[in-house]
Amino acid sequence: MGQAKTGVFSAQIRLKPSRCPSSGTRLDASQNGTIASTSSDLPSTTTVRTLRGRKVAPGTLETVKGGERMRSDALRRRKQILRTARELFATHGANVAMESIAEASDVGIGTLYRNFAARPELVEEVTLDMLQDVRQAAERAAAGLARGENQAWQEFLDALVGLNLGALSESLSLQLPQTIGERIMQPQRDTVRVVSQALELAKAADLVRQDLTGNELITGIGLATRPLPRAFAKAAPGIGNRLTRIMLDGMLPNPAMGNP
Repeated sequence: MGQAKTGVFSAQIRLKPSRCPSSGTRLDASQNGTIASTSSDLPSTTTVRTLRGRKVAPGTLETVKGGERMRSDALRRRKQILRTARELFATHGANVAMESIAEASDVGIGTLYRNFAARPELVEEVTLDMLQDVRQAAERAAAGLARGENQAWQEFLDALVGLNLGALSESLSLQLPQTIGERIMQPQRDTVRVVSQALELAKAADLVRQDLTGNELITGIGLATRPLPRAFAKAAPGIGNRLTRIMLDGMLPNPAMGNP
């Protein structure tokens, strides 16, 4: 792993496992006291039929962090908070006020803290969300390349650029704790593995230079998509996209010359 803070898989991206937050929307016998007998509609490990005294219809529960179960509407709110936090972290940095995240997510501050008890927990979840997006994009690319669909590689590169890895990784790295646990390390290893698989298939199809590594690919895109100083970006509109294109051209087997 490299040391650059902008690399999504950099050693600078460090997290410690966070505690599971208490939530009024979680199925916790110690909080709700509503464990019922086993239902044939739900797995035996989730025998809860009520949530804070209210009935929960079969099929309305989904699994989240730590194997906990949430109602579908609560899970939608959680996902909305994550999407919003991710956008705000990339635009304004990971120290953006929690109240601003709640307001932009159209939820109350209490709902935000029921889902994410503290900022480190929210940062951890956003990091996992980012890793999942990279991994899924790599899986799609690998599947397409295995079928001989060479355009899948360019689609993968476009997806990585679209994830805004540079801005997001840079902001997250300023908020992360000193230690990192398996909850982050294992998804990170899985993501590196799938990215490397897609890269090897692209090399076999002569779509990318043979000496390129998976870490170099992700780190390069992370560096290229870092936000430019505002004054510089204003003075040279479109320069960020052009520099990203030049960087990607440099990964080709025969780098292009003089592209617009």
